[in-house]
Amino acid sequence: MKVFIQITLLTFMFFNIKAQENKHVALVWENDVTERLSNLEPIKKPYFKKAFYPTKNCFPFYVVSKITQQNVDDASITIIDTKYDKLTSSYPWLQYDQKIQKIIKKSGTETIIQFLIPVIRQNEIGISEKMISFDYSITIKTNSISQLRTPNLRSSANSPLATGDWYKIGVTSTGIQKLSKSFFSNNGIPISSVNPKNIRIFGYSEGMLSEDATSGTPLSIPEIPIHFEGDNDGVFNTNEYLLFFAKAANTWEWSQTQKKYNHEKHLYTDTVFYYINIDTDEAKRIQLVNESSSPSTNSITTYENHQFHELDKYNLIKSGKQWFGERFDLSNGLTQSFNFSFPNKVAEEKIHIKTRIGVRSTTNYNNNFVIKANGTTVKTSANASKISSNYTAQYVMILNDTDSFDLTSSNLNLSFTYSFPNSSATAWFDYVEVKTNCDLRLNSNQLFFSQPSTVGSGNISEFQISNTTSNSKVWDVTNPYNTQEVICNLSSDILSFKIETDSIKEFVVFNPSISKKPFFAGKIANQNLASYVDIDYILISLNDYLNETEELANFHKNNSKLSTKVVSLQEVYNEFSNGHADITAIRNFIQHLYENASNSETRIKYLFLMGDGSYDPKNRVNKGLKYIPSFQSENSISPTSSFVSDDYFGMLNDANSIYSSSASVDIGIGRFPARNLTDAKGFVKKVKHYASSQNKMAYNKLEGNDIKSTYGDWKNTILFVADDGSNSDGYTVAHMNQTEMIIDAYLDQDSSFNSRKVYFDAYNKESTAGGGRYHDVSEAIRITMNEGAFFVSYIGHGGEAGWGDERVLSVSDINAWDNMNGMPVFVTATCEFSRYDDPERTAAGELVILNPNGGAIGMITTTRLVYGGISNNIGFSINFFESVLNELNGEMPRLGDAIRLTKALSPLGTNFNNRKFVLLGDPALKMAYPKYNVVTTKINDTDILNSPDTLKALDKIKISGEIRDDNDELSIIDGYIYPIVYDKLNETSTLNNNGTGNTVTFYNRNSIIYKGVATVTDGKFEFEFIVPKDIKYTFGSGRISYYFANDSIDGKGFSEDLTVGGSSSIATNDDINPIVELFMNDTNFIFGGLTNENPVIIANVSDDNGINTSGTSLGHDISAVLDEDFNNPIILNNYYSSTINDYKSGNIAYPLNELSDGQHSLSLKVWDVNNNSGKAYTEFIVSSNSKLAIDHIFNYPNPFTNYTEFYFEHNQIDQDLDVLIKIYTVSGKLIKSIKTQINSLGNNKPNPIEWDGKDDYGDQIGRGVYIYQLEVQIPNGDSSKKLEKLVILR
Repeated sequence: MKVFIQITLLTFMFFNIKAQENKHVALVWENDVTERLSNLEPIKKPYFKKAFYPTKNCFPFYVVSKITQQNVDDASITIIDTKYDKLTSSYPWLQYDQKIQKIIKKSGTETIIQFLIPVIRQNEIGISEKMISFDYSITIKTNSISQLRTPNLRSSANSPLATGDWYKIGVTSTGIQKLSKSFFSNNGIPISSVNPKNIRIFGYSEGMLSEDATSGTPLSIPEIPIHFEGDNDGVFNTNEYLLFFAKAANTWEWSQTQKKYNHEKHLYTDTVFYYINIDTDEAKRIQLVNESSSPSTNSITTYENHQFHELDKYNLIKSGKQWFGERFDLSNGLTQSFNFSFPNKVAEEKIHIKTRIGVRSTTNYNNNFVIKANGTTVKTSANASKISSNYTAQYVMILNDTDSFDLTSSNLNLSFTYSFPNSSATAWFDYVEVKTNCDLRLNSNQLFFSQPSTVGSGNISEFQISNTTSNSKVWDVTNPYNTQEVICNLSSDILSFKIETDSIKEFVVFNPSISKKPFFAGKIANQNLASYVDIDYILISLNDYLNETEELANFHKNNSKLSTKVVSLQEVYNEFSNGHADITAIRNFIQHLYENASNSETRIKYLFLMGDGSYDPKNRVNKGLKYIPSFQSENSISPTSSFVSDDYFGMLNDANSIYSSSASVDIGIGRFPARNLTDAKGFVKKVKHYASSQNKMAYNKLEGNDIKSTYGDWKNTILFVADDGSNSDGYTVAHMNQTEMIIDAYLDQDSSFNSRKVYFDAYNKESTAGGGRYHDVSEAIRITMNEGAFFVSYIGHGGEAGWGDERVLSVSDINAWDNMNGMPVFVTATCEFSRYDDPERTAAGELVILNPNGGAIGMITTTRLVYGGISNNIGFSINFFESVLNELNGEMPRLGDAIRLTKALSPLGTNFNNRKFVLLGDPALKMAYPKYNVVTTKINDTDILNSPDTLKALDKIKISGEIRDDNDELSIIDGYIYPIVYDKLNETSTLNNNGTGNTVTFYNRNSIIYKGVATVTDGKFEFEFIVPKDIKYTFGSGRISYYFANDSIDGKGFSEDLTVGGSSSIATNDDINPIVELFMNDTNFIFGGLTNENPVIIANVSDDNGINTSGTSLGHDISAVLDEDFNNPIILNNYYSSTINDYKSGNIAYPLNELSDGQHSLSLKVWDVNNNSGKAYTEFIVSSNSKLAIDHIFNYPNPFTNYTEFYFEHNQIDQDLDVLIKIYTVSGKLIKSIKTQINSLGNNKPNPIEWDGKDDYGDQIGRGVYIYQLEVQIPNGDSSKKLEKLVILR
């Protein structure tokens, strides 16, 4: 029975009604969508942009959402001016619903109001119609509420653990616990000068803490009343002792609705701890209470003896709270037996059993259990249904059984025999509860007793206990925080008392001399988490990562201006669950902070968990694992209904449970699944680098435009990856269509982003021995990741190993990403990609965030099997983009705000789909939103609003623009602008690789007219270029995408107010080829030089009219051919950029990947805007950088007189190199050592090392031949050395 502590809420409420102005909505109806039912059967539904389907078989609704800071009591919506059109198709499988649905949720300081507007109706003559537009207004009834918590427990602003000496003791069985003087002395607890009145006991005496946020579990560790047996002379004498009642880990909980007891096994510990406190305050003592003076309504001489057996050994699907025990199969046997003893059993009372068994069989006949009691069959269970072979199906069928039978013996042997219908059948025993009535008789042990039959309105029960003495005592332990000693009457050996039993009561009768003894578990330090007030950001860490978590907290304190506190997981357990593991301790700690803030504005806003999770809280699977627990669902047998969630920690102000669609999360929660200290260090480094890197680098390998290394036009890119389905769903095109829905939704929020669409079926599918593969899709993802992107979205099939049946993204791909300067936030709507709670495996999604060289900076990702469709994954993704791309309270949201609001705006979904999304990352991190707006003001000196010139083939174009602030005012700042001018949208159709006949047509902008760099002075810029001859000549809307940056700020913008098409009438003839210079890694490279296995193609290109990057004409791409593989050219149009303020010259930088060791060749072909071509060719030698290699060592000039420089090549790109040059005479005497450190940023040929020809003493070295040794060492300790000669002429 959980303890309910009364809490009084003093509420003062004032109402205010406010109406919102009318708003107009026009619905954009599109083609039907196909969604699948739970049995994977496809059904078609009418669809419009932003359609929402509350159930699988309903027509769409339009959702009106409003987020307000006000305390909302109620809201209403008025719909007017509705316009309808005929619905041309019939959907007999869908249900009509004409009722507007209202949802009001509280999440943090915001209230979310949603109205679901039905948009399909049947008119008065029965014709189905679809709504095409309407106007609406919302009326909000607000209130001003002040609430004061007044719990009836001892409480203060400080934790009891803040002062005094504290000792932990362990309890393994429920009952009266005894602490003698010898217990204290044997365990080194000094009490010689301590008054026994000042020895106190604290702890939660509830077994597992209640998950109900409104249960009344004390938020401050409660004191347990004690009885001191002694003479109260202020000295703890040898024969004196303390007694107190304590519950153990496993308990029996009374169900008020069922009117019966159910056993509850503690999920997180087998031992409950309590605390001894020695301080100056007097202990809470057990008070005497008189029996009832009213006459009894019934006489009780029996109690319900309830016992259970439950062995937690197997978690069948590695998910959920339910573990199973004994296994029934040929290896483990088909019969399991369990023994129970019921002393003083009432002979005529039946035995009542309740069992739960999981059965996995492909047949549903002869699939049952025979239950025997002391060898006699008492029941044959019903047959369990057969399981489905579908991977989404329930893993076992559950046999729940109850039965009652006669038993004269006080000893019971229960056996369960499985019928075993086939050789592959298996069953697992969960538990058995056994209950019967026994005489209320005190034997040698204390007796904990209760009698459910006594419960009834107005009941006064007289309990009569036999075999007692004058020393026997009865304690009322119904509320263990207010245990009372009942004054009883003794007649012969019968101890009796009367008490009101209108609710269940629990007692212990005992003789003090035979009380239970706890064990000593050590002294604990003082702490005071309860004193924390008005903390924005709490970071909970495993002890191993506390320093790193403190570093992250300090970063946010200084850079984000958040108040922060770091606490260890053990500190939370100490103060909120007696020092043992219990997930609810974390929730209760956060709830304490939330409810004890000065006001609603200063409540905790973010929670970060630094540590991996585990579905196995008792470490049965991986005994050495250190983890921060996460909430596991009750369902543990259905892959689609079971879930893991950190939402539980943030449900602080809601009577609804995590399973309720009405429950909301009040704070932003994120987790980093650190497995070790290296992971933790790497993540903190990533966050700090992403948010405040001070490193500078030249953008796109161009000189003279150094900006922050984390700045770049990757902030304009969103990568959308979409699956082509699988055999299980008939290779549906739904994932691609759904991705288009998400793109439409995010463009409504921010059109400045450039969408990069990688749809599987738009690429060639290759057949391999391992199945179909999309190698080009994998390559497109790799390239985009290494370039950087602001978001990455994936819709489709996936799992712990990666994305898609075709394995387009694998663990090795993820681990190879090197994108520290352009880390995206991932949004993955795919099954269990980031299942972070499997202690035996690190999921691919975890590796994305764990990657120390980049990967993701944050992930909105899935942890279990999830459902597609608007009401589940797609709606969730859309709501995330709407939340993360819109201001909240006047500023852009942090990741924690975005995930919190997304969960509040999204429905719970099919089988708790909402709960399966988690934020892996830092919830207090704000995405790297560019601050300033970039606008186009003129084209060819004509105002952009006055129909400027069309961009025609071979026209020379001048673009002018400005950098503006949030008020659309010119900002007087300097920097660089990085424009990309695009041709019109290209229509693309997927290739029907899977032969279904279904294709998707979508649009991309992938034809670049011009890409370059220009200076920004006093907020203004302009740049020129010549439009390539190869544009599409039809007229249509082009696009300019801008990125602006200097060394401290950045901005972005776009314009589509330009027309592209046609041909210039004044173009000049040009037959001169462009000039091309080709290098590897940097411009110091020489033909035949050394590179690592991932070299970068570098090319300097020039032409008087500019370079063609449009890619619209066959054969006119910028292309590279590696090792004469002319069938697979590398297209480099997107990797060319003009130099600063000069369209006539530019640079190509393209990273190659995982080249084999040895000799390679590379040819490059470039076209100018008039389609003249230029070529270049080089050769190079790859030496993998897994081991250091150096080559081409020389000094120049050589011979020399007073000065020379040493040169060498190596294969370690972006590494710090320790270089030591030793110069010897030909006889071997060392005369000079030169030691230096070189950073090989972006090249394999570092700057030369100078020498003036003098020895270590500064004297000139004489004429002659000398030997020098050049040695290079890298940070991991690898080194390489070579000898060469030099000659000095004097």
